Amino acid sequence: MGQMERAAARFWGSHTRAVHLNAWVGWDDGAGFQLWLAQRAHNKATDPGLWDNLVAGCLGPREGALQGLKREAIEEAGLDLASAQKLVCGPSLKIDRAVPEGWQLETLQVVDAQLPMEFRPHNQDGEVQAFELLGWAEARRRALSGTMTADAALVTLDFLRRQH
Repeated sequence: MGQMERAAARFWGSHTRAVHLNAWVGWDDGAGFQLWLAQRAHNKATDPGLWDNLVAGCLGPREGALQGLKREAIEEAGLDLASAQKLVCGPSLKIDRAVPEGWQLETLQVVDAQLPMEFRPHNQDGEVQAFELLGWAEARRRALSGTMTADAALVTLDFLRRQH
């Protein structure tokens, strides 16, 4: 099996795999939850400045979803997944669409994590410029607003659907 640079995958329309983390905090009384989102740095080559899931990244050819997620979680949010109160592997979603660079054909491995209320993300690799903690309605509005990456919007809307 051949390999290519991730940046070339969209140009050629090659299939890629990514992992996305729905990172949420909830209240013990069941009153609801909030979802962490991350804003991509303006200097990112793909989707600069758009909102994303707290953690999202491409998986290597032989890398499993949890293995890749552990790496990306530290880099993008300073998150050690061992601190999660719940960690659940969610569905695999597909995205298949035209993009300015060519074609995005990607399988999105979804993971949901309940984090402690006191968790505060901090970026390690310069790929994230801001974080926000949003309630259900606000997260839904953001996902539908066009200010999120298409894949993160899909992952977020799927998570919200599964929670209600």
